[in-house]
Amino acid sequence: MTELNEKIFPLIEHCRQLMDLYREINVKLEHTEKENSIMRDMIKEKEKIIVNLREQLTTQKIANSVVQDQDNENMKRKLNEYIKEIDQCLALLNN
Repeated sequence: MTELNEKIFPLIEHCRQLMDLYREINVKLEHTEKENSIMRDMIKEKEKIIVNLREQLTTQKIANSVVQDQDNENMKRKLNEYIKEIDQCLALLNN
């Protein structure tokens, strides 16, 4: 019986060590899964921010285009006014 005990006790101890290791690995797994979930949530938030920023950029580009078009129209109008003034000055000089 003692010979049997000598063989069984190391096996029992080894099983306890394996169980401890299993628990430790499970704790690490749970921690990693929580961390993973947090990271996924952060990624979703960052993706929402990116979409929002892209929309803002598009809106800004459109607004800049409209302003630029208005500026071009204003420049054309002023150039036409200057040309008329120059024509009037030339007409006065020729008379």
